[in-house]
This record gives sequence, C-alpha cells and structure tokens, in this order.
Amino acid sequence: MALTDGQLTADRDGMVTLPASFARTADLYTRLVADGVPPVSLEGQAGFAGYEDLFNSPGPSGTVRVASRVLSYGPVGYLPQAVGVGLGRLVGAPPLTCFTWRDWGTSSRPAALLFFAIRLAPFGKHLFALVALLPMTMFELASVSCDALTISGAMFFTALLLWRARA
Repeated sequence: MALTDGQLTADRDGMVTLPASFARTADLYTRLVADGVPPVSLEGQAGFAGYEDLFNSPGPSGTVRVASRVLSYGPVGYLPQAVGVGLGRLVGAPPLTCFTWRDWGTSSRPAALLFFAIRLAPFGKHLFALVALLPMTMFELASVSCDALTISGAMFFTALLLWRARA
C-alpha cells in the first residue's frame, strides 16, 4: 500500500505511512498476529465491528504509521500487489476490497509467467508444470510476498534459456 504512495521502502524504524482508512485493519491484523494463533472467527475480537464495516467503511482521512517487514526487500517484487491496491484506491474502494485486489495482483502475474514458461520450454513441460503445482509454489502464489514473482520469473528465465539453446 505504501508503494502506491511512492514509498519505495520502510523508514529506518521499519515504519511505513498508510492512509488512515487502513488503520483499523492494520491494528486488527497486528493484534491477531501478536496472539500467535489466529481465531476461527473475527466475531468478538477487539476492534472488529463486523465484516460489512471492514469491506464497506471508507474510514477516516489522513495518514497513519504502521510497522512493516519489507525493509529487507526492494520495491520491484511488490509492483503487482501495488497495482491491485492502487486500482482499489483509485476507485475509492475500502481497505479490505483493496486487499482482495492486491491478492489478485499477487497471483495473476506470476501465474501468467508460469503459463508462458511451460509453453516456452522446448522439453520438460511436465517438470515445469509439476514445479508450478508444488504446494510451496501454490502457497507463495497465494501469499503477499514477492517470492511468487521470483519463483515464476526464475522458471520463465530457465524456459527462455532452454528455448534459446534449442534454437
């Protein structure tokens, strides 16, 4: 989300500045992560006013600083996620809807790269498909980390090298 505002990384304290509309969602997430085991339902959790509120409430204006774990990563791997959040913010979508669009951005580009890697590989297509369908690859495609783009990019690059060596 910070990337959509032009923040390429966290500050020295590991903090990023987000729109205040994300404050409640970030606070709820931080408390749930601190507890260790996430609850089965958000009902009854402090700071949770209902799913309808999370999806449709525009929230307050202004900004809020929140802790971030992206200090060790560069911004390029997060561009697909930033596109999804940026589109959501562009149309005035509430935070949880922006997160849903972020997830679409997280998995769609790497999935396309994996598709083209399998198509491009001159041999071993089944092996490429097997690696693409491994549980860890699927987990990374569903996560917010930039590892999905790294994995799919490496597979695409390998397929490209094999294709070029065959030509």
